[in-house]
Amino acid sequence: MDAFSLEGINRANAVVDFKEPAATPEETFDPKAVWLNAEHTRGLSIEDLSARLLPIVRDAGFQVTPEKMLAITPLIRERIKLLRDVLTAADFFFVDQLPPYDPVELIPQKGDAAMAVKVLTRAREVLAHTEFKHDPLDQALRAAAQELGLKAGQVFQPIRVAVCGRKNAPPLFETLEVLGREKLWHGSGMPSSNFVSDGLILAGQLSRFTPFFRGFLLHTLGVVGIRQRDFRVVVIAALLQLFLK
Repeated sequence: MDAFSLEGINRANAVVDFKEPAATPEETFDPKAVWLNAEHTRGLSIEDLSARLLPIVRDAGFQVTPEKMLAITPLIRERIKLLRDVLTAADFFFVDQLPPYDPVELIPQKGDAAMAVKVLTRAREVLAHTEFKHDPLDQALRAAAQELGLKAGQVFQPIRVAVCGRKNAPPLFETLEVLGREKLWHGSGMPSSNFVSDGLILAGQLSRFTPFFRGFLLHTLGVVGIRQRDFRVVVIAALLQLFLK
């Protein structure tokens, strides 16, 4: 106590503001309050946090069992700041079909659409016969990466995006384990309408457009003096939005 004095305290740092009514739900809470809530949330036990998240998920219309919510919770605990964030951080665990996402996200780092097609084709074959547990999934997909002559990250990214609809998602093997084979495959191990197959279709569409646009892009970027690597993905994404409607 002797090391501190009231005169040395900055009152501004202690203020937490709440806006009611707020223009958006995000504006309701002061960033400091959100940070504090996130720290409290991460300090809860998995069982306690799961029990708090379950009613929110069910109120949103998703029929989730307590057991499944308990399995999902440790994968998203570090990714949520407010309890309602579960609906965006873990949405792919609850839906039968992913909402539309940018197919460019399927392209691995230093790769192209053809590589994404190759990866997802092999992933579909491997996952059809792999036990959906962390270690077997890890071993099988890393072995697939070696077979394809690719880095592990180049294989994991297209699968992660095909399964979650985005790059920023929980760890891949744990996610696949919680989703389970029945989420990705229907019937006796034969691929049907599933997340991986849907991603493969999108990557295939992307690969068909790429050769046609390559010459156009190189010419256009050269004329305006812009480096290809800076705007390649942005331009392709814009063109895809136009032609895939």
